[in-house]
Amino acid sequence: MKIFYLFFALFLQLSFSSFSQDMITAKNLSQSQRFEDAAGIYKELINKEPANGDVYFYYGENILSEYLNDPYSNSKNNAAKEASDQFKQGIKKDSLNPLNYIGLAMVAVFEKKDTSLANTYYAKAEKTLPKKIKNYTPKNIETLIKLSTAELCADKPRFAKAIAWGKKATLISETNPEVFIAMGDIYISKSDPSSAMKNYNRALYLDPNNVLLLTKIGNIYIRAKNLNQSRDYFEKAKAIDSTFAPLYKGLGEAYSMVGRHDFAKLNYKKFLDLSGNNIPAKVSYINSLFKARDYKETLNQIEEVQKIDNSRNYLNRLGAYSAFEMKPANYDLALKYIEKFFENTTPDKTITRDYAYHGRILLKLKKNDEQVNKGIDMLKTAYQNDTTDMEMLDELATTAYYNKNFTLAVEALEKKIELGQANTNDYMYLGKTYYQMGEFNKADEVFTMITKKEPDYIQAYVWIANTYASMDPESKEGLAEPKYETVIQKALTDTVKNKGELYDAYSYMGSYYLFSPKADFDKSEIYCQKIINLDPKNKKMLIKSYKTMGIIYTKKKDYPRAVTFYKKALALDPSDTDTSKTIEGLNKTIAAQKEAAANQ
Repeated sequence: MKIFYLFFALFLQLSFSSFSQDMITAKNLSQSQRFEDAAGIYKELINKEPANGDVYFYYGENILSEYLNDPYSNSKNNAAKEASDQFKQGIKKDSLNPLNYIGLAMVAVFEKKDTSLANTYYAKAEKTLPKKIKNYTPKNIETLIKLSTAELCADKPRFAKAIAWGKKATLISETNPEVFIAMGDIYISKSDPSSAMKNYNRALYLDPNNVLLLTKIGNIYIRAKNLNQSRDYFEKAKAIDSTFAPLYKGLGEAYSMVGRHDFAKLNYKKFLDLSGNNIPAKVSYINSLFKARDYKETLNQIEEVQKIDNSRNYLNRLGAYSAFEMKPANYDLALKYIEKFFENTTPDKTITRDYAYHGRILLKLKKNDEQVNKGIDMLKTAYQNDTTDMEMLDELATTAYYNKNFTLAVEALEKKIELGQANTNDYMYLGKTYYQMGEFNKADEVFTMITKKEPDYIQAYVWIANTYASMDPESKEGLAEPKYETVIQKALTDTVKNKGELYDAYSYMGSYYLFSPKADFDKSEIYCQKIINLDPKNKKMLIKSYKTMGIIYTKKKDYPRAVTFYKKALALDPSDTDTSKTIEGLNKTIAAQKEAAANQ
């Protein structure tokens, strides 16, 4: 019987040891960004010990980490649901384990930005912590660490709260490198690399052979665009464990940063080889290439993977993005990939960028009106998918404007104004849109409002003048004349900076006094001469001015002087056959006048 108990005890010890080692392996795989491999081990562990709440937490955390590391392979809502399911199952199996309550708090801030709900879950985890420091166990320290890093799942982390938990953990467990690594991660998320380095260095002092930590520090130097320093830390990590795949990924990013794509590819290839060269590793390699903006190689690798396994639909997403972004772009290939992606996806697995890129691709191809309309609809869907994305709303408004969908442009711009996010440029687009729609009174109201807010914003005055010119296209009432006078007055404060505005105003005034009922050829000539003096090297300006001067002198019946100016225009553009014919006609008129004078 004693032998039986000894055997049973040994069996339990070995089983526990095996379980613990598997947990360590799974966590390491997750830290190495081999999320699919880690998920496989977590699933096995759940089968072995379904009542162990830790497994569910770390499996759920692995799901969220995978999304945060690679937001292209899954949708946010789907990742949140998958992780939440694990945390809820963990609570069901082990309700006293605080980690899964922290997990649900992570989902609350990650998916819904619901800090109130998150606080409810945090409170449940906090209740498990002892009041006295001397009573803290390793499990309590682990809880503190997870409380501190949970906020990193939020779009806008509450860093003060995260740091407070982290500092408490460092005070209680001063020799635990994990607490300092967590603090370093928080400061990295806070864009405070200096504080991150202090904590990582403290962790490194406690655990000098931690290759993951050395890799994290190397990555900080990548952010600082310091190739030499980053490479030093990666090389130190390599000296300790030359089989640690992520360090080669870091080296690849470092070399990509300085344009050494040959070395970058060698290191990415090494990362791929050490990751097992399996499909998940190749997918991770593809993600690295995409992040490094090596779009051509990204497409090559996607093609290779899809020959073996075409079940990973999000690779079609990356293929579309890459074909669109590479130089030169391949919009037809991009369309092929994005259409294939949408054929094989469901709405819950799409993200805002899918609709945005689909729209951009269609609008770049612009093969027919139907394609243009569909492209604009896709951009509209992208915005509706995330109505907090002001850049997307900007893109929708400007795209609608330039494709003459003025109703939608007004709708998008007024939405931005309603949200209190509009700037001067947005109001200018709104005024221009009303102008293009022929709603000149509304256009004038918008442009005038801009001049009241920004009295020196000259473009608003230009468009007010343009608007009045369109209200009085034949200049019968002279509505635009005082408006262009205002433009000239404002523009003369800096004739170099405002050269274009002065050209437009002088051109109008010259034409106004030449063709309007209040014709004044001398005044028209003055404005033409102003254009000639404005930029004597501007060929386009000079040609137009010389031709206008030719018209002025033709109207004055000073035909020789008119020919002189037309010849100046022709000298700048010898291919202008119309000007040649005009000169020929004027010369005939001059010859006829001379002949008539001789016969008198």
